[in-house]
Amino acid sequence: MLIKKLPEYLVGKDLGQLKDELNGGIIKKAYFLGIKKYGYIDDKDNIHSVFSGVERNSLSWLEIEQIAKGFTISKVTKPKFLKNLSNLNIQIKHNPIVSISFQTRKQILGNIYLPIKINFKFLVALDYFLRILKNKIINFLNKYKIGKLK
Repeated sequence: MLIKKLPEYLVGKDLGQLKDELNGGIIKKAYFLGIKKYGYIDDKDNIHSVFSGVERNSLSWLEIEQIAKGFTISKVTKPKFLKNLSNLNIQIKHNPIVSISFQTRKQILGNIYLPIKINFKFLVALDYFLRILKNKIINFLNKYKIGKLK
């Protein structure tokens, strides 16, 4: 998604070129929720949706908004082939239901992803505490001959 027009030599159908999915059109409103999870309305009021698990452009704008607000929606999709590798069977599941939701561990602020912060000092302290607790439990069990643990 761009905010200005690209030079013509960059756009085309050849390998390495970018594709203009809107043929010069403009996006009026959009939700970009992640890889293969986005929907938008173009300048001709057409709704476009790309969500993994369901057919392209099969979601309404209301459904896209609900997903963006944290709701989970369910859609019936085309029949799917399911492989069972343990007995080498193939089964066709008719009208499977796919649940679509927006869940991310990444936080975004001003269109920039914020890295996940991990408190390593806390984890080290917790690990130390758990090792001491484990040793005390083992010593107690050994003292009263309740069982042998390592």
